[in-house]
Amino acid sequence: MIANYADMHNTNNIDNKVIKMATITSLSEMEKIVSRNRSLLWDGWDVLHIYPNPVAWRDANGVFIKGKWFTQKRFTPEHDGWTLPNKLVR
Repeated sequence: MIANYADMHNTNNIDNKVIKMATITSLSEMEKIVSRNRSLLWDGWDVLHIYPNPVAWRDANGVFIKGKWFTQKRFTPEHDGWTLPNKLVR
């Protein structure tokens, strides 16, 4: 099944901003999205969004890679697929 972009919903983050989310229901579609976006990586069935952040050393989601700090967000598939922000779905 192709990514279900019609199944979009809103969520609130810590700053009370509304973020549009998309649910990707197809493994092949998710593989295409990850291959087109340099900040996305696979970790088993999880998709990681990793972006540079010099103060990530003090964040629970901070990771140190090749001498630099990054913030990492993990998207684990649920029963209906992966749910990630629209800005990552290209």
